[in-house]
Amino acid sequence: MRTILGIRFASALLVFLSLSACAGGERLDPAIPIGPPSMFNARPEFYNGKIIYVRGHLRTGREWFYTIFADSGKSDLFDKKLCMGLSDLLLISHYESKMDNRVVTIKGRFVNDADPMVMSCVHDNTLIIDEQFLKSRYGPEPR
Repeated sequence: MRTILGIRFASALLVFLSLSACAGGERLDPAIPIGPPSMFNARPEFYNGKIIYVRGHLRTGREWFYTIFADSGKSDLFDKKLCMGLSDLLLISHYESKMDNRVVTIKGRFVNDADPMVMSCVHDNTLIIDEQFLKSRYGPEPR
């Protein structure tokens, strides 16, 4: 009887752990700074070249390109001073249905004055996206 209960418990625990891992995606590294774009934009020289997590409201589309905005409420949602451009627009476009108009967390390397083509913000601060993190957190690219 004990053996059967032990096997059932072990099986249930294995299923629970498997589901937890799938649901959560990649865990965030507590040693890496996390915050809204405004936090990193306030000290661009300090964060330049560093790996960060940006958490904010992602907005896509022709007029916004692919831009992540501060996550502090509707009042600043489209304030271009509080946003950050994202690199690899093709990669992000594959996740548009999962991420557009939602609060997301994206890992990458912060680059100060990166690319003047990212015109959706009043500055050129950009997040160079960590593709592995994106895939592990938001699933494989939809086909």
